[in-house]
Amino acid sequence: MGTDNRSYKRFEIHIPALVYAGNGYKEIECDIKDISEHGIAFEITLDKANKEKFNVGDSIEFQLVDSFMFGRKTETALICKTCMIRHITETERSLFIGCFLEDPEFAHYVKHREVSELYIRLSNIKH
Repeated sequence: MGTDNRSYKRFEIHIPALVYAGNGYKEIECDIKDISEHGIAFEITLDKANKEKFNVGDSIEFQLVDSFMFGRKTETALICKTCMIRHITETERSLFIGCFLEDPEFAHYVKHREVSELYIRLSNIKH
């Protein structure tokens, strides 16, 4: 099994999102699989049209709305960003697209999201 040499810790997350790629920036539904301060991984249903829209080195735009607990209150994040495709993995049913982005607002969102996940886990521990 290979090692993960990425610089930033990723954590698993499942959020529906939209990506815009290809000529005309057609909207494509997808799921976010994991995020880090400088990266995001999408899973997109595999079909010929989708497969031809994504190439390593291309930029794509994505959009997501995420509501999560931060402390005792609910926060909602609307994220619209551009990222660069670093790798693409194809399975029988899906394209997994790993992207890089350098954006302080996205990094801030990721840190908040990660802390919220830790808070939920800690609050579920029975004393």
